[in-house]
Amino acid sequence: MKLPLLLLSLLLATLPAQAAKTYSPGELQLMIPLGNYPAEGPVTRQETHKMNREECLARSDKLSSSASSVSPSLRLVDTPQLRSTKVWGGDGAMIINCPAAGGMELKRSSYR
Repeated sequence: MKLPLLLLSLLLATLPAQAAKTYSPGELQLMIPLGNYPAEGPVTRQETHKMNREECLARSDKLSSSASSVSPSLRLVDTPQLRSTKVWGGDGAMIINCPAAGGMELKRSSYR
C-alpha cells in the first residue's frame, strides 16, 4: 500500500468504542476555518518513516490535498527547520512533521 493511502487510512480509521467524540466532515469543514478546533486527547499513535525532506514535503502535500475533500487541514509551521501540517478526521487529528534533518513524523490523537 502506498504511504499516502496508508496515512489517510490511519487518519480515518475507526477508534475503539471508548472514543468520546466524532465529527462529520461537514461539521469539521465549518469548525476549523473559524478556529473552533475540537478538543484532543494525548497522542495515541506515533510513527516515524525514513525519507529525505523533499519526499516528506511532497507526501505531506499529497496527503493534505487528497484528504481535503472530507477533512480540513492546516499548515501549522513552514520554516526551513520544520514543516508541520495538521489534518482533522472524523474521530481524531493527525500532525505530519517534516523536519530539516529528514524523515516523516506522524502523530495521531483522538477527540475528547
